[in-house]
This record gives sequence, C-alpha cells and structure tokens, in this order.
Amino acid sequence: MVVYIVGPDKNQRLIPADTVFCAVGLRSRAEEREALRSVEPDFHALGDCVRPGQNFQALSEAHFIAREL
Repeated sequence: MVVYIVGPDKNQRLIPADTVFCAVGLRSRAEEREALRSVEPDFHALGDCVRPGQNFQALSEAHFIAREL
C-alpha cells in the first residue's frame, strides 16, 4: 500500500506503508470511511470514524483487531 500526502507547504509525497492509522477531525466521516473500505480489502473501521470517543478507546479497539489478524 502507498499513502499519498500533501503537506501544509503543498509538498506532495508517496509513503509506502503496511498499515495506515488516520486520526483527524472531530466527527464521524462515513463517506470517507466507506470510500477507504472499497480500496483496501483488509479494512477495519474503528474509533471516531465509527463513533466519537476517546483515543484510548480507539487504541483498545485497534489492539483487539490486530490480535485477530
């Protein structure tokens, strides 16, 4: 997988990644979540993209998902 990023200075980069964790914004963005789901067959939604919560909750969910992989 490769992640395409654009920085605040408008620099563009491609970064190779095995796992991507995206934590931005304050509310659930269902459209973006579903768009990502169609790109990656091994997609797991957790944290604020499912429901607003605290970082600890998202990390705990990620831990249990990772154990099942």
